[in-house]
Amino acid sequence: MTSVGSPMIAAAVEATGLVPVVIDNWIGNYRRSLKTPTFPKPQKTKLYTRELSAYNLFGRDFLRNKGERRFFLKLSF
Repeated sequence: MTSVGSPMIAAAVEATGLVPVVIDNWIGNYRRSLKTPTFPKPQKTKLYTRELSAYNLFGRDFLRNKGERRFFLKLSF
């Protein structure tokens, strides 16, 4: 598959109906994905973090209690 004019590329072109350049790009992308990066990517910091809303707090407590009836009894007046 590494040689120019490989029969596998011709077979892939025939099977998919795509241009040989597209198949070559797929092969190149696959090979690049197998390589490990030479340096680690820096971690991005979040520009904006949201606080928990009242709805999210309610949902968290509701899901924690799995919808138990006594949870609703605590909320009623």
